[in-house]
Amino acid sequence: MPAGTRRRVGRFALEVLHPSGEQASRDDNSGSLVVAVEAGGRRLLFPGDLDAPAERELVSRSGTALGADVLKVSHHGSARSSDPRFLAAVAPRLAIVSAGVRNAYSHPAGAALERLDAVAAVVLRTDRDGVVRVRWRDGEPWTIELPASPRAIGPEP
Repeated sequence: MPAGTRRRVGRFALEVLHPSGEQASRDDNSGSLVVAVEAGGRRLLFPGDLDAPAERELVSRSGTALGADVLKVSHHGSARSSDPRFLAAVAPRLAIVSAGVRNAYSHPAGAALERLDAVAAVVLRTDRDGVVRVRWRDGEPWTIELPASPRAIGPEP
């Protein structure tokens, strides 16, 4: 699906933000599908496996329209993702890193975590926290559940 495609699934409004143009035919990480999801007054951004150059291109096309409450961190938090300009444009309050325990790539990378810290995002990691569930209703704070983790997270920051 090319950038600009919009769909509605129940209460969820989805918009494809990337790829566009020549990147739509690429089969490397720069052609990753990027989807923004809106529901109940919240916005979530799923940037696939984008690397920093593709993140910067997305910022140049979309700018502050990338803003989201929740970010599923690009490329499992690799050192080549989570560009500072991208993170500043998204300005997530919550960032979720999907990475396996003791994965061969050492994801998430310390540099990516430092960049997330610089934008003051609360970071949850599946390698450390297990399954992450974020729930919300219109006009109410979200709740975060970590059913496989001893860590307890309360209502949104």
